[in-house]
Amino acid sequence: MFYINGGIFTELPFRIVLPDGRTRTSLHELDDEGLAELGVFPCDEVKPEKTWAQYYGTPSVTVENGRATAVYPVVDYSSADADRILEEAKVRKRGEIASARWAEMSTPTMVEGYPHLWFADKESMNDMLRASVDLQTAIALGHLPEGSGVEWKTAEGTFVTLGLNDLVTIRLLLSQRQQGLYAREAGMVAQITAAETPDDLEVIMW
Repeated sequence: MFYINGGIFTELPFRIVLPDGRTRTSLHELDDEGLAELGVFPCDEVKPEKTWAQYYGTPSVTVENGRATAVYPVVDYSSADADRILEEAKVRKRGEIASARWAEMSTPTMVEGYPHLWFADKESMNDMLRASVDLQTAIALGHLPEGSGVEWKTAEGTFVTLGLNDLVTIRLLLSQRQQGLYAREAGMVAQITAAETPDDLEVIMW
């Protein structure tokens, strides 16, 4: 950090303007004494601890023995600003949790009693529902004999023959899994709503 002409910089600039209007470049070639002659001083920052409801104000800077020290005051946010900051953090956390739930819900999964990996996203579950209804209707109308099945592609890329009971059972198990994930998300959303600080939100993880 450097203190230059009343400002604090993270690194030496390429060029500075001197009080007489001249410019100076190649500052990195100068030692601390040479920089001090140009009004450029290495700067130490002093930042006291602060809470999420506080911020650092404009620092007061002193220069002593060729080195600057910038001390930052801690300022409280207004009540309205603090509420806004917390609510924005809650919105981000809700989005994070919803995305994590969606990712897990859409990931292929196993279901009890069936040794295959099944697509578990909403579109696949709707496809399975339509297939079971169509198969049931076809059997009821006599278009297909009792015990007929359909060829179903698993998430592994293989095909298996599924009867009506299989289609209904697998979809119900996938639906139960889906509802479990929604319930998990709902519980976390309740925690987010009750959070009083951004630190409270950090510990809420999918």
